[in-house]
Formats: sequence, C-alpha cells, structure tokens
Amino acid sequence: MSFTIGLELTTKVKFNVQIVCQNYYYSKSEQSPHFLINFNNEMCDIPEIQSITSELMSILNLCSAVPGIFVLGLFGSISDKKGRRIILLLAALGFGINSLTVIFVGNFWEYIGSNYSKYLMLGCLLDGFSGGLLSLFATIHAYAADCSTPKQRSIIFGWIQGVLFMGIALGSVTSGLILESTDNIISVFYLSVILSTIFFLFVLFILPESVSFDKRLENHPQQSQPPARKKTNWKQFMITYFMLVSAAFGVQNVMFLYTSYVFKWSLIEQDEKEKRNGLLYDVWVIRFGLIIDSFAFLIYGLATNSIIFVTGGIFGAFGIIANSTIRSVQTNLVPSSQVGQLLGAISVVETIARITAPAIFNSMYSYLVVTTAPNVVWYTISGMLFFGVILMFLIVPKK
Repeated sequence: MSFTIGLELTTKVKFNVQIVCQNYYYSKSEQSPHFLINFNNEMCDIPEIQSITSELMSILNLCSAVPGIFVLGLFGSISDKKGRRIILLLAALGFGINSLTVIFVGNFWEYIGSNYSKYLMLGCLLDGFSGGLLSLFATIHAYAADCSTPKQRSIIFGWIQGVLFMGIALGSVTSGLILESTDNIISVFYLSVILSTIFFLFVLFILPESVSFDKRLENHPQQSQPPARKKTNWKQFMITYFMLVSAAFGVQNVMFLYTSYVFKWSLIEQDEKEKRNGLLYDVWVIRFGLIIDSFAFLIYGLATNSIIFVTGGIFGAFGIIANSTIRSVQTNLVPSSQVGQLLGAISVVETIARITAPAIFNSMYSYLVVTTAPNVVWYTISGMLFFGVILMFLIVPKK
C-alpha cells in the first residue's frame, strides 16, 4: 500500500497545480487550454497559481483530516474488539474512492468547470470518514504489535518505517516514469485504484486476523476500565510527537510547490529526491532523530541550489528513526489489549496535527511566495523541531 501512496504523493500535488492553472487561464481567456496532459507547463510556475494551489490543498487536507477526529479513536477501539482487518478494509476503500474522484475530475473537467474543488473535497471527506492513511498506518502498527513482544517492537516498527519509505520512494519514481512515457497525469490514478483494489482483496481473503477470537472476547469487558499505563512523562511525550508529525504533515505539500517554484524541478526530479530520502535508550534515539530533522530543515532554508537542498534531504533521512521509536515506546507503555485504543488516540493527535500544520504552513507559504521569501517556512519548522528536542530532554523515566 505504501507503493500506492507513493504513486499519488507528488502526482496529486502536480494534478492540483494543473487543475488550478487550467481554471486560472480559462477564467482569463474564456477558452480551455487543456493543460492537464502537460505536467511540466512553465505557465503554471507563477506565484499566483502557487498561492491558489497552496490554499486549495489546505482545504482538501482539512476535508481529509477533520473527520479523523471523530472516527479514529472509535476505529482504534473497534480494532481491539472486532479485529484489525475491518479497519484496513475501510481505509483501503476510502483511499480508492478518493482516487476515483480525481479521475472523474480529470476526465470531465470541461463539464465541471470551477466546481472541480467541490468534487475533490467530496473525495477527501469520504477518505477521511473511512479513517484515511492515519487509520491505515495505526492499524498496521497495531497488527505488528499483536505479533511481537515489547522488546521486538522498536526493531519491527523500524522495519515498517523503512518499508513504508521504500514503497513511497519506489511509487514516486514509478509515477514519474509513467508520466514521462504517457504524458497523462490521470494514468497514475488508474494504477492507484487497481492497486488499492488488490490490497482490499488481499486483506479480505488472504490476510489472517492478528487478534484471536478469544482475545477479542477478553477485550470487551475492558471498555469501562481506565487505561493501565506505566509511569512516564506522557505530556512532554505527546507534545513532542505532535511537533514531529506536524513537521511531517506541514511540509508535505509545501515541499513540492517550493522545489518546482524555486529550483524549477520537474515531477521526475521531485521523485528522485523522494528516493534519497530500553526507555532511556529509546528517548536518546528520539532526541538524536529530532536534532537531525531540525538541522535538515535548516539546510533546506539555507539552500541556494538543488545540490544543497538534496543534501539536506539525505541528511534528514536519518531522522526517521525518531518516528518509529516513539511508536514503539508508546505501545510498550500500555497492555496489549489496549494497543488499538492507544494507537487510535495517537491517530487523533496526528489528525489534529494534520489539520493545523498544513493550514499554518500552506498559508505561510502562500503569503511568503508572493513576498519572495518562501524559505522562511523551513526556518520555522526547524525551530519547532528544536523545541521538541528541548522537551525530550525533560523526559526521564519515573520510578
């Protein structure tokens, strides 16, 4: 599934740029320029279109993220009592439907006109109410926690993180190659729908359930019991995690807009960039990862050419250890019967970050790109992550 996510990662941003660009020039000329098949049109690389696209993606992100506040916690609890597979099926279904709405808009834009954003919003809302990617990732981690011991989870979650990034990288490169050979941006979404369907059928007919029937029966009476947690500094932990995921979600759309505008990267070049890209012990690993991430974003802001920018990406790739280690520590602090509830609650935190961070950073970029200082957004994220480092030094295991 990470390969499918990678297919759409840069392509969807480029699709949004092209649809905004097409509508922008159509409103001025009263004629449709048919830009959608040309994914590297220089006429779209102007501050006005960059600003409008950034605002559009903020709205679409809200449509995907806001429903998560209401459903992710519930889904986490359901996965403990009914099993993990049903949540995986819902997430795959929502992802596929969202891709279908993009295909619909791309094929029938001439009839939809300026209402294209409403259809894209509808697809994002349906994806959000099905749990979306956050529900998918949380359930995958819960599935892995079911099949591992607490001592193994840090390593296994690290492998999951590695496979996730590898799949996204391969998917991103593949989407670039498809666009280069077909000159049709919609073709990537056709492949995405096919792969989502295959994943859905795999979970439905092949993937075994990780929560046994007896275990599910045991989990039902625990609904009224408060979570049994080990003593630790949960407040600093969650604030730090919130900042980490805020940086990840906040930078996602801005990254592709920034590199296409400042360095004039094509979609192929953006995909190539993606391709490069114990409690006390674990806390130190998280601190180290956050420091790396903070310096990586600082390099992004200081970069005056593509080589320095890519160097920051390579340096920042080592910071992914923080995310998997935090998840491992979190799941080790609650009983196995409450892992789904915990990861559901964490997904709510991630959803809040997904709502606030892109809204803030997309709006910031939308303003800064017009004032010719778009690199300030990288300094802001770097400072936020460094504050997370300070918080992590306040975390010490309690006896």
